[in-house]
Amino acid sequence: MKRIAILLPLSAFLILCLLLSGCTGPSPYTPPNAPGATPENLTIQVDTLAPGSTLPVEYTCAGAGSSPVISWTGVPAGTQSLVLILHDPDAPLSGGFTHWVVYNIPPDLTGIPGNVSSARELPGGGFQGQNGRGSVGYVPPCPPAGSSPHHYVFQVYALDTTLDNPNPNRSAILADLPGHTIGEAQVVMMFGR
Repeated sequence: MKRIAILLPLSAFLILCLLLSGCTGPSPYTPPNAPGATPENLTIQVDTLAPGSTLPVEYTCAGAGSSPVISWTGVPAGTQSLVLILHDPDAPLSGGFTHWVVYNIPPDLTGIPGNVSSARELPGGGFQGQNGRGSVGYVPPCPPAGSSPHHYVFQVYALDTTLDNPNPNRSAILADLPGHTIGEAQVVMMFGR
């Protein structure tokens, strides 16, 4: 009888451990399942780089700091506008750092040219919102010297509406996405100093 009394709590403990072993918290960054694509076939491309590539120095604070060429394909039918966000989830700030926000991009555009200015309105359409500095335009990746390479997540969202906010940041845009996103894609690039 003593043996059964000991085995029952031990069995329950082992089952509990087994169940809990798969319940770990989320990691700070989780890469996409299919880099650059979603089931809707919306894809995003940074310059001519393969997903997971190191960003060329020219797009970072170690070089000219110019924005890269961004292109996309597979915009879903019914898209009224597109949103582009470049975010560094590894930045040593609460919530990471947003390097670039472009919104209300016309759905017939297939990308954003390289080396855009910090003008609010982009040639061909679309508006630049607030980056992590609170200003408008592209902020080149600049992780702390000596740190591990950071992940730079380029995301494009296809929306069934346009955004009314006159100068949104990433948080404001993400709050507007539920119920309006009909396609999304992301690709991750790396950079360290």
